[in-house]
Amino acid sequence: MSVNGRPVLIHEVHDLWPKTLTDIGGMKKSSPFVWLMQRGENESYKSADYVASTLEFAEPHMERHGLKRGKFVYIPNGISKADWESTECIPDNHKKVLDSIKEKNKFIVGYFGGFAISNALDRLLDAAELIKNEDIVFVLVGKGAEKKRLYGRVKEEGIQNVIFLEPIPKKSIPDLLKYFDCVYMGIEKELEIYKYGISFTKMYDAMMGSCPIIISMSDVATPVETFQCGIKTSVDKYKLKDCIENMYAMPEEDRALLGRNGQAAVLGNYEYSRLAEKYEALFPKKKATILLINHYAGSSSMGMDFRPYYLAKEWIRKGHKVKIIAADYSHLRRENPCVAKDFQRQQIDGVEYYWIKTRKYEGNGVKRALTMFQFISKLCIGAKRIAQVMNPDVVITASTYPLDIYAAKLIKKHVFKKRKD
Repeated sequence: MSVNGRPVLIHEVHDLWPKTLTDIGGMKKSSPFVWLMQRGENESYKSADYVASTLEFAEPHMERHGLKRGKFVYIPNGISKADWESTECIPDNHKKVLDSIKEKNKFIVGYFGGFAISNALDRLLDAAELIKNEDIVFVLVGKGAEKKRLYGRVKEEGIQNVIFLEPIPKKSIPDLLKYFDCVYMGIEKELEIYKYGISFTKMYDAMMGSCPIIISMSDVATPVETFQCGIKTSVDKYKLKDCIENMYAMPEEDRALLGRNGQAAVLGNYEYSRLAEKYEALFPKKKATILLINHYAGSSSMGMDFRPYYLAKEWIRKGHKVKIIAADYSHLRRENPCVAKDFQRQQIDGVEYYWIKTRKYEGNGVKRALTMFQFISKLCIGAKRIAQVMNPDVVITASTYPLDIYAAKLIKKHVFKKRKD
């Protein structure tokens, strides 16, 4: 709760920076960038009133970096039930391909999402190559840096049972899942970072779509085994092959039970209305003004209907006021806003967005890092004005870039000073 008029500062952790950079990205711990991110992470745990994380088992790591006991709150990712009540059909080309497969009574092992090294899609292709059953087909839907290489590998090695399709709108995912007999998810290799938990948004989509899951990882507990909504296996390609063949051989009613278990688990534990309530337990008042700082935040129309957007809509429905500060450019958005000046205001679905002008970039190079510094610099410079105009009761930062904590601290300080005066 707030003390003497100070806003509550919540730091939200999706990824452990800089550990993600060193464990998965291969950056050296001696890198100046890693050193700077480590300073930001430590400061976040030290300064926040609460740390809310999608990583269920991350508290010990955070305590080693300065988090005090009692500040950690586990709040996972989830789904918006409204999205599943207003869906769209998959594109005609996707429908044509998938209908053709189903007309032949084929069993579809599906994947949807990003094509990145971390998603372990090479292992899925390994399993596809090992499986000689012509009734099992692999359909991969999405885009990403690895897609061209993976497609080339399939052609070069003559893997006959793999089909690639273009990405689809989020609202079409429920329709896509109707075609899949199971969904694959995996990690590239067993790394220490995964023992702190996983946070696959698509896992909850698959569960809501009553689609059994095959997950290839072994070091940490996941909802798949907790709620008996699929099969968990190791990162070994032969074990994955066996797992897929076991799922194929399973009686249809048993697979349907796995699917129902998943959907029941989502509706009972991972619906955004429930997750928003967990945050509300940390708020200082029933009708609060919430400032959410998230570099990548967007909206449904921008193709960025993810955690900040869904939480904001739920809080507004409960009577809170929500303001989001985000960068005007993100490589993750389908569309970016047209912004003429910093802190340009735009109202979308009842949420007030304030856009910070930042440079455009491609990939994960230096320009992306410079965008991060540009964003945080402008927030720090404008912190006093933000405090005066927005006067938030709650400030939430995201670990996408842990340096945002420095701006949040300044905003909190100026709000307290304003209220004290």
